[in-house]
Amino acid sequence: MKISEIIDRILDYHPDLEGYQGCDEYKCGDPEQKCTGIVTAISPTIGVIRQAIRLNANLLVVHEPTFYTTMDEPGWFEDFSNSVYEEKNKLLADHGIVIWRDHDHMHAHQPDGIFEGVLRYTGWKPYARAVMPEYGGFGHFYIDLPEPKTVREVADHLMRSIGMNGCRYLGRPDDPVRKIAIVGHLYPAFNEHTPKRADGKPKEYSVQLISELEKDVDLILPGETIDWTVLSYLKDAVELGRCKAMISLGHFNWEALGMKYAKDWISELVPEVKVTYVPAGDMFGYFLNEEQPWTKRSEQLFERYEFRSIHPDTEAEEAAEIEQICFPPNEACSRHHMIERAKAAPDFFLVAIDKETGKMAGFLNGLATDEEKFRDEFFTDASLHDERGKNVLLLGLDVLPEYRLQGLGRELVYEYCRREQALGREKLILTCLDAKIRMYEKFGFKDLGLSASVWGGEAWHEMDIEL
Repeated sequence: MKISEIIDRILDYHPDLEGYQGCDEYKCGDPEQKCTGIVTAISPTIGVIRQAIRLNANLLVVHEPTFYTTMDEPGWFEDFSNSVYEEKNKLLADHGIVIWRDHDHMHAHQPDGIFEGVLRYTGWKPYARAVMPEYGGFGHFYIDLPEPKTVREVADHLMRSIGMNGCRYLGRPDDPVRKIAIVGHLYPAFNEHTPKRADGKPKEYSVQLISELEKDVDLILPGETIDWTVLSYLKDAVELGRCKAMISLGHFNWEALGMKYAKDWISELVPEVKVTYVPAGDMFGYFLNEEQPWTKRSEQLFERYEFRSIHPDTEAEEAAEIEQICFPPNEACSRHHMIERAKAAPDFFLVAIDKETGKMAGFLNGLATDEEKFRDEFFTDASLHDERGKNVLLLGLDVLPEYRLQGLGRELVYEYCRREQALGREKLILTCLDAKIRMYEKFGFKDLGLSASVWGGEAWHEMDIEL
């Protein structure tokens, strides 16, 4: 079967775009040759091309540009030479590979050919519904999850489904997510067709998304992003205590599962030829701030424990009991003050729950404040808590004896650092006895010398860590 005959079947499968003049076309190669195999991919990267060669496939069906321009012309037509283009084009020519781009037709398909694949391969299709927004041109997909997930759990699920090295997010990792919106690109796009406000100025697509977030959408999944519209709104919303979030996958990752789905329907259209989906791979690697030891979490501990905020109505008593086990009587917070603190500042209690038993294995707690120095009144007066405070005074790290010597205390501190940094907090401040100074230094804290604290009749060192 000729490659051109396969492309004819693909075009017959898609809706007819009358008078179409766009990017969907052959980008290189001879379509009249016999097809030896088909590869679908989000982008025809060098890695994808090399894999196609190994598979003896001479037709690449891709969704994104081949030769580095928005117009995606079938060649290089700029007024300077491009050695990368030349080498890539030679690799394609040497192996007789044809590239066909299927972008506009795939999005014009009903249902949308890309996001049908995203919904299928994330497992969200049973919970999804498509909604066309008032303006913006991109149909939203709302996913009402059957049970709440945390922002972290949604991100982990997406990274596993797509095959990613990591992803950016905006929000608190442990906030609950019930409703997700897959939305469009967030870049400005004003033209003569843009709807106008009553004052004659253009309506912004991002502003429409803010309207959805003000209602019941908990988390958005956009394609391309800019920082100064809906993301700035989300940053402020999170710092004001709202449970709102965004996960940024990157444009290609965002749509990649659509090309995995393309393998399925092209296989049905062309049963005579083998079709293989080849992931282009995550475009990005991620530098972590190696000066801060808490930037990378322990996956092993996160598999065993659930890290989240305390449920004060059902878990404050348990936390108070653990405090009495972990500290001597002169140092332990009283039951009354622990319960009062948990009710006043539940989001400042990070608990580790053993997933197998449901038992609280340990916790780290504190109160937020703009103050820079530790004082003992914070141990007994929860009303000093200011949830908008720039710093957190840590009031106790508790791990039950049977859960010690496995890094749980360290991970509680690290996760607390990650969580508070995401919220824009500046410092965590604590006091400890001489015997614990080295431990906290390993966690990244700096010893500031003797503290003014005389809690429990002891001499304490004050330590802090900048986030």
